[in-house]
Amino acid sequence: MEKLIKVEGLEIILSSNITPVNEAAGIVAEREQVYFQINTSWTDFIRGQGFTWVSDIFLTPMAAGGVAVQVLTLAPDDVQPTNVAVMVENNPDGQALGDGAKAALEGAGYTVGLYELFTEGTKDFSSIILKYKENNIDGIVTLISPADGIQFVRQMKEQDWSPKFIFGWKGFWPTEFKNALGEDAEGIVHDAFWTSTLDAPGAAELGDKFKADHDGNESVSVGLPYASVQILAMAIERAGVFEAEAVRDEVFGGTFEDTVYGTCVYDEDGTVLGEYYADLFIEDCLIVEIKAEELSEQGGSRVIANTRIEPGDKVIGVCTSDHLRTLQKLLLK
Repeated sequence: MEKLIKVEGLEIILSSNITPVNEAAGIVAEREQVYFQINTSWTDFIRGQGFTWVSDIFLTPMAAGGVAVQVLTLAPDDVQPTNVAVMVENNPDGQALGDGAKAALEGAGYTVGLYELFTEGTKDFSSIILKYKENNIDGIVTLISPADGIQFVRQMKEQDWSPKFIFGWKGFWPTEFKNALGEDAEGIVHDAFWTSTLDAPGAAELGDKFKADHDGNESVSVGLPYASVQILAMAIERAGVFEAEAVRDEVFGGTFEDTVYGTCVYDEDGTVLGEYYADLFIEDCLIVEIKAEELSEQGGSRVIANTRIEPGDKVIGVCTSDHLRTLQKLLLK
């Protein structure tokens, strides 16, 4: 970050998707008063820093952990776990999501039998798998990298262990995971915070381009960084100048329509309003869609994100975000 600012002379910068890296970069951006636009970092982490030159679009660990629970509520009885293990990377992202998942699972009445932190890049998961077998773990939720996820699943098979339910973030998204494991990836579930089927301008076209470049495989995440660039471009156009302060001021408290992610609304502190989920898929079958509403002080509401919600959809739960003005309704087709 120091080099980008002091050597390259940049004053408007887009982020990586690694929260600790983004937090460190945000501290530098704050000191140097350059605008740093983050995507894919926990919004409560970024909000807690009190940044005034840094924005963020993503969701909270608790909301992400809740997705696994929502999927479990839809699962048939024969795959319902009785003893779940939370297995996450031993870093700030992993620990935050692990805590959120544990709280969400226990809040929904599931037993969390083990909470395991592991080092990213682990080559041998045999001791962890043995522990799970010995403790009768029959469900796993995990934050894991693609390479580690592939290794973990292969070693599960080698040790002849197959839990009823496996749900993962991050490592199960990329097409490489499914392609490397083939049939062994069947039945493994993951979240998705974007899909080309969103009712958003350009989403289908972006999905088609991704598939064309990746042998027909789809992405569940590419829309968020793409939308981040769209938001930045709109902010620069509105500001009328390519200056950090002016562009930042357009984003903080701003509303950005017609991105591939739908309509994005930022709070005055630079974090996006609401907990945004994309459609969830199990074996290519759409099972959940999300609608987010922003409630006005007068008691009215307006839709700020909508993924093909139709009248008559059944409400299966309601979540509140850190912003009291926002409610998310989870709907089942």
